[in-house]
Amino acid sequence: MAVESIAERTIQAEQQAKLVRADPVIRAVEMHASGGTVTKDPVYEALSGASGFRSLLHARSLYSLGRSLCVDDPALYAAAVKLYETRNSIAHGESRSDSDKVFRKSPEGATEALVTAVGVVEWFGDPGPYCVWHSFGNPITGTMMGPVFERDS
Repeated sequence: MAVESIAERTIQAEQQAKLVRADPVIRAVEMHASGGTVTKDPVYEALSGASGFRSLLHARSLYSLGRSLCVDDPALYAAAVKLYETRNSIAHGESRSDSDKVFRKSPEGATEALVTAVGVVEWFGDPGPYCVWHSFGNPITGTMMGPVFERDS
C-alpha cells in the first residue's frame, strides 16, 4: 500500500502542477461546468480510469512524470508487481503456490518485499532514510541480524 500511495501522490501532484502552469506536454482543455470553466486533461483522466497497479507504475507515471519504472528499471518493476500480487494474495486469504508470482511467507520473503517497496518509493523521489533488516529476528530476545539495505542520511 505504501508503494501505491506514494505513486498516486507523486503522479497526482505532478499532474496538478502541469495543469496549473499550462504545461504544453499535457493535453489540457478548458471545459464548461456549472459556475465557470475547469481545466482538465482527458488523456490523464482516461489513464487514471484504466485502474491497475501496472498502469500506475508504467503508463500513468510515463505520461505525468515523463518516466516509467517499467522502462527505467524492469527488474524493480517486476518485483513491484510481485509485491502487489503478494499483498492481494494475503488480503484475499489466498494460499498461492506459484512462488515466482508472490514473495514467500518467510523472513526472507518479507525482506525482499521491503527492499522492493523501498526501491520503488525511492524511484518516486522519496529518499528516506529507510533501513531493511536481514531478518525480523527473534521476538523473544529481540536480536536482529543487521541491515540488508541502509541509506545514508
